[in-house]
Amino acid sequence: QPVMGETLMGSGFAMGPGGKGSNQAVAAARAGGLVSFISRLGKDAFGDIAIATWKAEGIAPNVAIAPDEPTGAAYIFVSDATGENAIIVVPGAAGGLSSKDVEAARGAIEGAKVFVTQLEQPIDAARKGLEIARAAGAITVFNPAPAAPVPAPAPAPSPAPVTADSDKARAQLLLEGKDPQPKPPAAATEARFIVQVGAFTDAAKVREVRRKVEALGLKTYTQVVETKDGSRIRVRVGPFTDKAEATRMADKIRKLDLSPAILTL
Repeated sequence: QPVMGETLMGSGFAMGPGGKGSNQAVAAARAGGLVSFISRLGKDAFGDIAIATWKAEGIAPNVAIAPDEPTGAAYIFVSDATGENAIIVVPGAAGGLSSKDVEAARGAIEGAKVFVTQLEQPIDAARKGLEIARAAGAITVFNPAPAAPVPAPAPAPSPAPVTADSDKARAQLLLEGKDPQPKPPAAATEARFIVQVGAFTDAAKVREVRRKVEALGLKTYTQVVETKDGSRIRVRVGPFTDKAEATRMADKIRKLDLSPAILTL
């Protein structure tokens, strides 16, 4: 994964339809649902791809066209070593979706059994859709991603907010309107541990270390810090709620002739 100022050669490239909301709509349609999709698009090639995708999947679009704005797009970096990805999202025209746009689609929302939204459009639009759907008695699913602050009062959550780790059975229970009884989140005061692999001044060394560690199936991240001797790039793994797990990960990393340290957050 490149650091700032660095260019790397890739191994492949592909372009296709996407966006969290659109992908969820396609999945629901393929599962047999009658789906409507609310958004804003630009008048460009990406907008044409979106319309063609929804048409092919039998999805009814409730979209406004913004001729002077680009359609939302995302760059997705995928690691060949681990399959993990990193994503940069530019909402484009969808970033201008307003409460008025959602209100204009009230009929589609009130006629739905399930209403799903996320944060690839403004929170006010998501909130308006959730309010309309809740008032109409629909099941509401709020997928809070990409992560962003949600001002109080927060949108009414679904019986179980969906995350990237939700499995097929849990998703099916939501579609059926049943309570999947999710495990409550860990307390905010619970200790967390990270494994710091090292702190380096050389970007090439950072890249080498991260590739070695990620070849073990571990996900790394970096943190740049300023010291009296200049910038250093920390390579870390975690966090972990269990110190024993952090210790096991550190032991695996030590076998790479590295010197990891366990830190408490």
